[in-house]
Amino acid sequence: MAVDRTIRILIISCGILSLVSVIMCLYSISTANWYHSSIQRIGLFHTCNITISKTAKCEKNIYANSNQYSNDPVNGVYQLTYNKRFRGSGGLAIVAVIFQIASIILSIYASIIFLPNPSVTCWILPIIQFVVSLFMLATLSEASYGINMNGQSSSIYEAALVSTMASTIVASIAADRINKLST
Repeated sequence: MAVDRTIRILIISCGILSLVSVIMCLYSISTANWYHSSIQRIGLFHTCNITISKTAKCEKNIYANSNQYSNDPVNGVYQLTYNKRFRGSGGLAIVAVIFQIASIILSIYASIIFLPNPSVTCWILPIIQFVVSLFMLATLSEASYGINMNGQSSSIYEAALVSTMASTIVASIAADRINKLST
């Protein structure tokens, strides 16, 4: 059975919103700008110290039971140790991107043909989108344990979450239309 034109437009819109969200997520995950101050920029995986020899040297994040820092201005060592809960935020963000890519592939497939047994399978895309939203929200929650999120990358990630939620709504509308047509 062919896909209705309105449903196809809704599913393609869902895929486009998901693609925009993935691009924003990948950009924000890869940059060290979730927290920005006059001496450092912090990302999910690394910290860049701006004041060390004006080179903006970046280092891998180190984790402990609570946030701590050591400053040795003579040797130019400034090390920040983050809360262990902050460690999980990077992994949660990566899992969200993987699920988001799966939803893009599913939306491309679903826009071409109906999935088998549409009364049940039509809800797969909105469920995946909802799970992605939960992972993204958990990323923001876990990241807030380690840093004050005032940087550009955290704002972009929050915009990606909004795009994912909009995609979830569009996918739910399409699933409801498919369900009504199949019954």
